[in-house]
This record gives sequence, structure tokens and C-alpha cells, in this order.
Amino acid sequence: MEVYQLDVLNHIQAPYVVVSFPAQSIGGQDKGMTDHYARVMDGVVANLQWRAQKLAFAKETYYVLSREGD
Repeated sequence: MEVYQLDVLNHIQAPYVVVSFPAQSIGGQDKGMTDHYARVMDGVVANLQWRAQKLAFAKETYYVLSREGD
């Protein structure tokens, strides 16, 4: 994730933020998107010191983010 994207997330004043990513391409193919976005979210959680709860479904993966200590 780019630095400006992290900055945007860091300035959201809400107890929770929900981020979703597709698990498949528009054509319905598995192109490793779930693993790619999992690595992205690992970086976000580490850089912003947030907790993340992952909710994985067949076509979409959701991350419910909350700040550490909140």
C-alpha cells in the first residue's frame, strides 16, 4: 500500500474500518488475489499498528480494522 493510502486510513476517525478485496478476477478466475491482498493487509496492520479480523468468503475477503488500544 502506498504511503498516502496509509495516511488516509490513519486519519479516519471511526472505531472500525472495513476494507474488502475480491477473491477472484472479474472473469471468475483465481489469480492469487487473496494471497496478494493478505500481504497488503499484513503491511497495513504492521505499519499502522491496527488489529485486523479477516472474514473470507468465496468471492470477497473483508478485513475489519480497529486501532490497537481502542
